[in-house]
Amino acid sequence: MAITLLALCAATLLGCTSAAPDPKRAPSAATTQTASATPPATPNQPPASPEPTLVASAVPTRSPAPAASVAVGVCVTVAVAASVAVAAVQAAFAALPGASAAIAVLPDGERVAQDAERQLPSASVIKLWVAGAALAEADAGRLDLAEMYTVQPRDVASGTGILNLKDNAGRTPSYAELIDTMLVYSDNTATNLVVTRIGGFGAVNAYARENGYPRTLMQRRLGELDPAHDNYTSAADCLRFFQRLDARAVVSAAASERILASLQKRRRLEDRAYDYVGRDLPASAAYIHISGLGPSVRNDIGAYTARDGRTGFVVVLLSALPDEAAGEAALARVARQVYDAAP
Repeated sequence: MAITLLALCAATLLGCTSAAPDPKRAPSAATTQTASATPPATPNQPPASPEPTLVASAVPTRSPAPAASVAVGVCVTVAVAASVAVAAVQAAFAALPGASAAIAVLPDGERVAQDAERQLPSASVIKLWVAGAALAEADAGRLDLAEMYTVQPRDVASGTGILNLKDNAGRTPSYAELIDTMLVYSDNTATNLVVTRIGGFGAVNAYARENGYPRTLMQRRLGELDPAHDNYTSAADCLRFFQRLDARAVVSAAASERILASLQKRRRLEDRAYDYVGRDLPASAAYIHISGLGPSVRNDIGAYTARDGRTGFVVVLLSALPDEAAGEAALARVARQVYDAAP
């Protein structure tokens, strides 16, 4: 990457000094900024000689412009800093415990990956594809998000969520509310109800397959343990979902906005114990995420806004963890390394 940046800087400098601007062309924004920052040329310069031989002999050898030297120096500094940042992320990935898969895309587009296509247990991050499948059904007219459902005692699932709390027994939310509750509170009961309404695991798997998530597979209900029929995904699939979400391209712009609103609400209302991506980030960091946990499993997917306004992404999937707390700490360290690598 350092070589690429140096080449870009050199090309930029040559482009700035090799040709005079065309007075008939309207100035670009970059040209306007250059003109405002540089003193005007001396007005009454003598015209160049019309004789080619005199022009050749009259052009003196000039020393390199100090501004060009400074610009090259800045480019070298940026290139070295970027290389160091990428190396730090690679080292953090290499130190991940257990069976791991990870991928990060820095705001400058630099990508760092480790076993990104590896299929690992998804835990609750499978809820992204449940949301996608349900909203696709709604867009197709097969699900009315305003349709209501009364939660029955038999529906209540163990694990994370709020619908399994005593005060919420017998509630009658809409399917729009169930999707929101699923994403905001990682609610297992809401997830199972949505999956049942749209046609079961097959509907979720068809959505994943048809939309380019080849290693995402749903085989069990949330809140139940069945190692022989677990739910799976890959870091690459997770990244693809979040990048499409950022581009408002999950199902539709309206569907993407609905998911994003839930994930932003999650940041305000969730139990911070499940926020592995944000655990070591500065309080001022702007990000969204969705995490998952199970026996010896810790996962998190995050998208953050860098200081220059661009978006970066980080995905870490951990399973077969000998120490779950150590896995959470390692995931948090990776997220901080990726965040610090941004300009």
